[in-house]
Amino acid sequence: LSKATEGAMTDESSTGLVEELTHLASGVSTLSGAELITCHPAMVQVSIRLTQHKHVTVCTQFCDGYPNTPLLIELKSKTIPESFLQSLVNVCDQELQKHIGKHQILPLIKFVHEFVSSNPFIVCSDELNYIKKELHREKDELKVKNKAGTLLYKANEGKYFMEFKLTIPDEYPSAPVILDINDSAFPQELMRVFVGHAAEICRQCVQPPITSDLPFQPRPSLQLTVDYLVRKCTRRYPQEKCPVCKENALPEDPKDIITNGSHPKYVYRMYCGHVYHCGCLDTYMKTPPFAGGKKCPSCNQHLVHDKWNLSPRLAEDRWAHQEARKREIAEVADFLGF
Repeated sequence: LSKATEGAMTDESSTGLVEELTHLASGVSTLSGAELITCHPAMVQVSIRLTQHKHVTVCTQFCDGYPNTPLLIELKSKTIPESFLQSLVNVCDQELQKHIGKHQILPLIKFVHEFVSSNPFIVCSDELNYIKKELHREKDELKVKNKAGTLLYKANEGKYFMEFKLTIPDEYPSAPVILDINDSAFPQELMRVFVGHAAEICRQCVQPPITSDLPFQPRPSLQLTVDYLVRKCTRRYPQEKCPVCKENALPEDPKDIITNGSHPKYVYRMYCGHVYHCGCLDTYMKTPPFAGGKKCPSCNQHLVHDKWNLSPRLAEDRWAHQEARKREIAEVADFLGF
């Protein structure tokens, strides 16, 4: 806090201050999660704890001439970002102007209590700033509803888009964000992967690894989830090329997406994250070399998919059989003069 004015208060203001402090405890007790820590003419401290992470301590001191001068305010918290606290102090300073000449402490405490309880994004304001500054583009649509604690995002890339809603739960970040997909121009097969991986990101943020005995601290999941859906999905896949033919895996216009799983241009996403045309992948998986298993030409990771779940030995035997069959047909055609 800035140092309080050293001048002594008048008898009248001192009497009013004593009266205000006398009734402060009963007023604070009516606010859920609020606790009076210090109540003294030199300083008043009130703790407001609504959840494990929505916890702020309001510290006030009195200036000479109070209540005709505003309180000095400091907000402290181990869970709410410092940048947000400073912004809230500025808002509180403006609010106190309405109470000049009157009791200010309890109205201030009630104002901070209401602000914290009705703004779910206070615990993730830094994440929200990252989304606005680093991910959001002019062609995107972003709406933040503070009271409801929801973020509506429509990310656009060419003619492709993904529209989703994220809700901040009361226990965030101990509880993960809640994801709802509203609409998308991507194939259903890809969207199932996108949603599944986003859910796994959220789970890993709040649940410790099964194989680890190390102390676990829940991590915020808002920024990670939006970053994945926007940058690693919506931005990436409209430009992604098939590693075999080197052409865009997805058509330029979503209206031309192939939904027939056996069509040569149907798109498969492999576990490594790269996407292939069905025809390209089928040819690549059935063409030697097979030793050590087939690997992605883009990242050199092993290609794993239920549809091509063959051991290297079996794949090579089948290829050899097909090649022998082709030679037989060619010899017969040559003999018959075709």
